[in-house]
Amino acid sequence: MNFTVATAITCVRIVLVPVFLYMTTIDMRYAIAIFIAASLSDWFDGFIARKMSCQTDFGALLDPLADKAMSWSALLVINYSIHHTSLLLASICIVARDAYLSAQRIYHYLKKTYPEQLSVSKMAKIKTALLFISQVLLTFYLYAQNDLVYLVGLVLLYASCLLTLISFRSYLIPSK
Repeated sequence: MNFTVATAITCVRIVLVPVFLYMTTIDMRYAIAIFIAASLSDWFDGFIARKMSCQTDFGALLDPLADKAMSWSALLVINYSIHHTSLLLASICIVARDAYLSAQRIYHYLKKTYPEQLSVSKMAKIKTALLFISQVLLTFYLYAQNDLVYLVGLVLLYASCLLTLISFRSYLIPSK
């Protein structure tokens, strides 16, 4: 297993998950800053891995798991604070799809096989970007109580949920 700079950044993102959760109980502004830093580091570690040609199977497994850990933590905080059935249902769809794909990736990593259909698709990357933006906005709403921020965050979360379902179908039924 090669431990690269990109993998180190991914590991830092995993360590930031409990820090983010703790900061949501102390000061939401710091929690938002941590979440934004973690979200940006997701792009940064991928950029470094490609630029330095240091992509590894372990990094390909760990990176989406780090994303899910931070994302699920944000969804937990948001749903704990905002009691809205459609928000909860969208979150459940996102988490269920992510959990299934993460389990598949771990299984194939351990078997030393990695089907092409489990590679992160462009649609999934767009879904993740929309999800992270929605989570930043909804977490900011918990601090600022701004209705426009809430509405935009909710719309982006629903869009992310729709892309979640569409991309999930493409993982289950690969195109020919």
